Amino acid sequence: MTSAPTADNPLAVFGPQHRADPYPVYRRIREGGALQPIGPTLWLAPRYQECEAVLANPDWGHGYDDGINPFRPDVAAADVPGSFLVRDPPEHTRLRALVSRAFSARTVAELRAGVTATADRLTAEMLQAGGTDGTGEADVMTSLADPLPLHTTAALLGIAVQETERLRDPLRAMSRGVDPDVFLSPADIAAREAGERTLESTFADLIEQRRATPTDDLLGMIATAAGIEGPINRELLSLAALMIVGGYGTSESMIGNAVLGLLRNPDQLALLRRRPELAESAVEELVRFEPPVQFTHRVALRELTVGGQVFPRGSGVIVMLACANRDPAVFVEPDRLDITRYHGPSPARRHLAFSLGVHFCIGAVLGRMQVEAAIMALLRATGELTLAAEPRYRANVAIRTLDTLPVRLRTA
Repeated sequence: MTSAPTADNPLAVFGPQHRADPYPVYRRIREGGALQPIGPTLWLAPRYQECEAVLANPDWGHGYDDGINPFRPDVAAADVPGSFLVRDPPEHTRLRALVSRAFSARTVAELRAGVTATADRLTAEMLQAGGTDGTGEADVMTSLADPLPLHTTAALLGIAVQETERLRDPLRAMSRGVDPDVFLSPADIAAREAGERTLESTFADLIEQRRATPTDDLLGMIATAAGIEGPINRELLSLAALMIVGGYGTSESMIGNAVLGLLRNPDQLALLRRRPELAESAVEELVRFEPPVQFTHRVALRELTVGGQVFPRGSGVIVMLACANRDPAVFVEPDRLDITRYHGPSPARRHLAFSLGVHFCIGAVLGRMQVEAAIMALLRATGELTLAAEPRYRANVAIRTLDTLPVRLRTA
């Protein structure tokens, strides 16, 4: 039985039976052709070259502003979870500019010491919970991958950690809610809508506080942004909420995936222990190897040609990021984890995990930093780190996230 996409079920490749290891079926899809029709106006792009061409061209957008998105016909941009992400220029450019300073390399550098200290503390607590003999078991997801992004996001926004922890359930509902509706139950959709209301209510209060007492944190930037005055509208609330939704869900996924990737490749784990200077390269390779976002989509805003195929305005393409990141036409031995792949004078070609072009992930630098802090904290604190049991995945489709990652650890 094949799991290839069909016109009646174009997203079968992302079914739960493949969640633990989607790469064999991705390989079969990739070998099936560079651009594969899955409907009258819908296509699948599983290879790097075509994915790169689509992502890098601003004429491939989302089409909600023009009412031409074929994935969610007749749905307005404001009604899509994470609406800032699905706006096209010039609206996307305007909204991105409001928050870009908070994600600059300088700002991330200023956060690094605090993030590193938090990762060290969380790791120490994992070891302390294991027992007095320096050995024990812990769940990386609950002990490190979940709380570290919550702490980081709190510092970025300028709010108490307790506030972000209180929002954990709404955040998870929102993260699940970015999946295509075909994968969501009525309960999932209701939870997503409830999560949106909770986040909007929370940020309405916080923005009012920032307007009364301006601050230089991310919420302060949003609250006092030029051109946004008067009543707090939904656009403003959605922008604020997206900063925590995006910062939490993808970072949690990246940390879990990175730790699991090293545990399943003990030679690379040992190499990183011996050569901590490879940390930056290791993070880049780990994100290529197991990206948090499996796929995204783009819509032709005018007639476009990719790979010799003409796409009329309003055509939709599913861009298979995780599949493209293992394209053997671009990456040598793409299914092998190699933490030196991005090290030295001739690094591998950039991966697509953070997208490209105008929609390149605004939090990429911050996300990389958190992954590095988490894995290096684990290596500094432990002399041995192994899987204690098989991990489990959440039901999330677009953002592939571990639910549990049980490890056995021993102090250094």
